[in-house]
Amino acid sequence: RPEGRHRLTAAGLSVAIGMSAAMGILVASFETTLTSWISQLLKADLYVAAAGASSVTNENSISPENWQRLVDLPGVAGADKLQRYKISLEGKEVFLGGADYNDDPVRFLQLIWIDPPSEKGPGALSGREMSLPPAWVSESFSRRFGLNKGARLALPTGTGTREVEITGVYAEYGNETGTILVGREFTSLWFADDRVSQLAVYAEPGVDVERLLETIRTAFPGLVARTNRTLRAESIRIFHQTFAVTYALEAIAVIIAVTGLGLALAGLLLERRNELATLRGLGATRRGIARASMWEGIGLALVGLAGGFILSFFLGWVLIHMINPQSFGWTLRYRIPWISFSILAGVTLATAALVARIVGSRNASLQSDRTS
Repeated sequence: RPEGRHRLTAAGLSVAIGMSAAMGILVASFETTLTSWISQLLKADLYVAAAGASSVTNENSISPENWQRLVDLPGVAGADKLQRYKISLEGKEVFLGGADYNDDPVRFLQLIWIDPPSEKGPGALSGREMSLPPAWVSESFSRRFGLNKGARLALPTGTGTREVEITGVYAEYGNETGTILVGREFTSLWFADDRVSQLAVYAEPGVDVERLLETIRTAFPGLVARTNRTLRAESIRIFHQTFAVTYALEAIAVIIAVTGLGLALAGLLLERRNELATLRGLGATRRGIARASMWEGIGLALVGLAGGFILSFFLGWVLIHMINPQSFGWTLRYRIPWISFSILAGVTLATAALVARIVGSRNASLQSDRTS
């Protein structure tokens, strides 16, 4: 018959499991979203940037002479070009990017859209058919300033204030500051600047990408060039490094939950030592009592796990759909890590069964068992 200690133990286990599993949901959702975003974003064969470009705030650029020479190299089919500036809007710092996409109708940068524009092709940011230059803004920018598709935006530039119209909102997980993308033809005029910060280089069919990489590194020693595979792996490594503390906290929460369950089960059975001894005196075997105690522990762990997982679904939803957008302005895909949940459930049940069986067997001993 469940007693107060049983209910308290199950409640404590539910809270610990719920918090640990909710963190697992957040990390899994972030990893799934980020991996999908990276796969969608990294379409080119090579990525070239000025030294120091591993930092989002890097202001180094590639001169017009160098990037033009690079694009004209044998084996290069085309490139996406981006020049980034830091500007201030309403006293808040944001990034303004001038983008010039590869004119191939198939091979060009394609973003993940929150609110897509009517035109997404390589020339969509040229704005030839619009009264105002079109602009795409990141989701974090849209949330931060409360501006959505159709809104007009005044940008401070080197030649005065320029007005643009927001035609699309896209997902970006590189920074929570916010980014505005316009055609590079506009930023070149507004800032009298034809440099670029980054190049996404597309190789011609049949060209050895590794050999082209070495050619670029030899011809342009001041630039940083990486292959698609290398940049993708580096991005995932940085993600795992960033969340290393979260993994550690999640592991600590699991250890605390399992240890607390073991101690609680030991306490429950120790309190019933006389009851277990009486059952032995009435003919029950130590093995039978140990087995019954084990099933009691498993039942208690199952109740705690069920409550904890149900709680984690709600806490995970709050973290992903409430706290995360408020803190970073990002929309994540909700994902439940069923493999991690299965491992957590297995460890918890095994611990409960082992501790309950050992404690039940030891406390079912009669006086004659202890002196023989």
